[in-house]
Amino acid sequence: MVERQTDTKDKRSVGIFLLKEGEQLIQEMRMLINNSIQSRMSEKDIQNIKRLVE
Repeated sequence: MVERQTDTKDKRSVGIFLLKEGEQLIQEMRMLINNSIQSRMSEKDIQNIKRLVE
């Protein structure tokens, strides 16, 4: 799901990169969360939460 890469000049430097498989898994989780929220809350409640977060 993620790949760890070190810099060729500085082995202490580490980068973490999301692989395609990880992107797909995150997208699936977002869809499940979104569906769950929409089935349990009204549109007005969802809009109020969005306003609070912005």
